[in-house]
Amino acid sequence: MVLLKRFFTIGLLSLLGVKSFAQGSSYVANALQFSQTGVHGTARTLGLAGAQTALGADLASLTSNPAGLGFYRKSEWSINPQFIVPTTTSTDGVGYVKDRKVNFTINNFGAAFCRLRDDIVETKWRGGTFAFGYTRLANFQNTFSYQTNNSASSFADNLVLLANNGYNSSFYDRNNIRTLEDLAFGSYVINPVPIFKGDSVIAYDPTRFINLLPENGEATVLQKETVNSSGSANEWSAGYGGNYNNKVYFGGSFNIVSIYYNQRRQYREFLLTNLNESDIMTSLSFDETLKVRGTGVNLRIGINYVLNDNIRTGISFKSPSIIGINENYEASMSATFKPKNEKELPNSAGKSLIPQTNSYTLYTPSVLNWGVAIFAGKKGFISGEVEYVDYATATLSGKQKINYLDANSSISKNLASVLNFKVGAELRSEYLRFRAGYSYQPVVYQTIVTDLDRRIRSSDSDVISLGLGFRSEQYYLDFAFTRTQFTSNYAPYFMPLKNPTDLKGSEPNISIENRLYTITLGGGVFF
Repeated sequence: MVLLKRFFTIGLLSLLGVKSFAQGSSYVANALQFSQTGVHGTARTLGLAGAQTALGADLASLTSNPAGLGFYRKSEWSINPQFIVPTTTSTDGVGYVKDRKVNFTINNFGAAFCRLRDDIVETKWRGGTFAFGYTRLANFQNTFSYQTNNSASSFADNLVLLANNGYNSSFYDRNNIRTLEDLAFGSYVINPVPIFKGDSVIAYDPTRFINLLPENGEATVLQKETVNSSGSANEWSAGYGGNYNNKVYFGGSFNIVSIYYNQRRQYREFLLTNLNESDIMTSLSFDETLKVRGTGVNLRIGINYVLNDNIRTGISFKSPSIIGINENYEASMSATFKPKNEKELPNSAGKSLIPQTNSYTLYTPSVLNWGVAIFAGKKGFISGEVEYVDYATATLSGKQKINYLDANSSISKNLASVLNFKVGAELRSEYLRFRAGYSYQPVVYQTIVTDLDRRIRSSDSDVISLGLGFRSEQYYLDFAFTRTQFTSNYAPYFMPLKNPTDLKGSEPNISIENRLYTITLGGGVFF
């Protein structure tokens, strides 16, 4: 069953080709959200903004370039707990609403088992390292809210347009609520148009609908919403890195992907004017809960080459992840009214959707990384890398493949290939390490696309990082701070454009400044 979310796109409907557009657009949001990763790895790697491809001897090599495992000289185990603080500032152009949440997690842990030959052994094959670990690739923790006064449209107007696009209330079953139109009809938010004979109502048209609000421009509604997200994308990895002649390093890893994502939307509307009238709707509530779980696999391979004592280069390739996605969706709607006759219109009404499920397979894009590291002896190094991802190659499939044709077409049409950049530097003293880094990710759209999900950026994203480390012969400690920043646009529903060249309709248009702060403390023991 295709979720109601596919038609409502987590609150966002296009009224130009309502169902086909919304269906494809929502899948674009999912494909992008679950394909993108942030700066990830150990505290050491986070301090370098993830510029790890040409480096090694770190468990972050499992999820960047497994050839780096071949640089290990000792076995180790490590753990990296992390505090995550997402903050948002939302504005309708008039007022501002700030939100923040705090989350604690284990960002990375694992162990590496080094089997390196002694230098006295005369062979070019120097051995290698087997490692396993867990890494959080992306954080879905976030929250934002807004409120705005709107005299141009209401969510109820959007629901009327949706219902007038093919809904027939003759088939309504109050015990079997399966669509957004059913919810709105059962809650009296939309009502059939009366058919008159003279001054008398003789019937109601089950295919044409109105709402109980004054005409646009004659009334003002207060619109409020809170959206809360949680979860993460993670990888469990096992890999091996080999060392040939201390010159060529190669490796591979097998990775199990897990996705855990929850989103809760709470939308409210309150009529502020025309309250002296009768037979009007005075408030509207709409709640949605989406739960997504996914499990999949991918492979990574890589190679590093030491040109000389000062320069290393590396390249890695990650195969497309094949992820089975399971979604569970619930929704409810209610409204209050000021009736003239309670026998014809109740004071309040509400309905809940029958919980819906959907399963499909997501094939994420492959990822290609190339990096260079320049060392200044034992004083430190500078590391940089370029990452190529073609998001237009993401595809979806399921038992009913026809349901995903529009989605895959939208993905290939609207998403683009991008180059992401990372650079990091480390300054060394005898025991201390000082680190800093910067990462840049451009917008991933080929064309202008209305922002369908607040995880989709409407601007470039950049990450700045700072790190500090202590290293001895027996153990090490690391600290990293990162700040990720981007902006996004959000609308709870769509209204028709007055002109084909317009980018926005009469719906609320919210601009959101997003910042994600992380503090990671890492440590490990050599053995």
